[in-house]
Amino acid sequence: MKFMSSRKTLQAVMDEDLRDLLESIGQLEAFDTGQRFCNVCGALLTLKNLQMIIPREGGNFTFVCDRPDCIATSDKQI
Repeated sequence: MKFMSSRKTLQAVMDEDLRDLLESIGQLEAFDTGQRFCNVCGALLTLKNLQMIIPREGGNFTFVCDRPDCIATSDKQI
């Protein structure tokens, strides 16, 4: 069994605040026009199936859908 030696902060967004968050990071239009895809499996992302937004360096983001296998492997593959 592996234990993590450091803690990570997990931030959550309520469904009713998701549009505002996406707008604040300049991604709302991409979701509204069907231009955003899961960075793991390539599935079309919507506000209903978006599970994770992972901030990356340079103001970029990784988006992950709600498929269990995508969630489980998101940090390993991306």
